[in-house]
Amino acid sequence: TKLTFVTWSASEKGAVWTANVDGTNPHAIIGGQYRPGWVAVGSWVPLPRFLYWANNAEGTITQANLDASNPHPLVSGQGRVAGVAVDLLHLYWSNSNDGTIHVANLDASNPHTLVTGQFIPYGLAVDASHLYWANYGTNSINQANLDGSNLKTLVTGQDAPVQVAVDPSHLYWTNGDSIWQANLDGTNPQTLATGLDGAW
Repeated sequence: TKLTFVTWSASEKGAVWTANVDGTNPHAIIGGQYRPGWVAVGSWVPLPRFLYWANNAEGTITQANLDASNPHPLVSGQGRVAGVAVDLLHLYWSNSNDGTIHVANLDASNPHTLVTGQFIPYGLAVDASHLYWANYGTNSINQANLDGSNLKTLVTGQDAPVQVAVDPSHLYWTNGDSIWQANLDGTNPQTLATGLDGAW
């Protein structure tokens, strides 16, 4: 089953929103959050699909059904969560306060640190074999194996990269006032869109 909607956070409004993939019918599905951000959607079947988001100022990650019903915190005490990603078995998040990236089972059991020593890690994306994130403090895009090993810097010389996404063939990230793309190994970085106002 293909997902047919997009979901995003409206941090200043304390809400998580959704719309159809063509942008129609935008509406808030949950409010009353404290600076929500870094939304992720579990996209696997036949397992249940869930929605995840960070409440940045509280250092928590919340899980809910796709319609935002039954929200409940899964992870707490994380300083400033600055990226959330999920795959079939795990929940991943970055903590920009202490420069770390973490993993836990989807029910938040067995949490542990995968990567340390990062400089303001923002955004987080995962595919079948790697984690990807932006280091805002070093203006770089980075990669590691899913167990945190084989850490690599893929792209350097960026301008305040923040959000990261991945598909089967390319890596994407926001970069100041633009959106960029590269191959999964960081080669052939190029601009896809420019003239944006603080792209996140």
